[in-house]
Amino acid sequence: MDGTKLYAYMEVDDYHRAMKELETNPANRKWQAFMSDILAMDDKGDPKMYLIDEEVFHLE
Repeated sequence: MDGTKLYAYMEVDDYHRAMKELETNPANRKWQAFMSDILAMDDKGDPKMYLIDEEVFHLE
């Protein structure tokens, strides 16, 4: 978290496919409903999410 920005980390082979699968995942939908009062939403009513496709940090 950085101020009001919340970051998530995931490693997937296909980001767009993974996001499509998350759209119908019951646990994800429950989380979105629970957090809906603090999430910025897009015009479809889904949380706004932005892809950062460069390495931000690296841990070994």
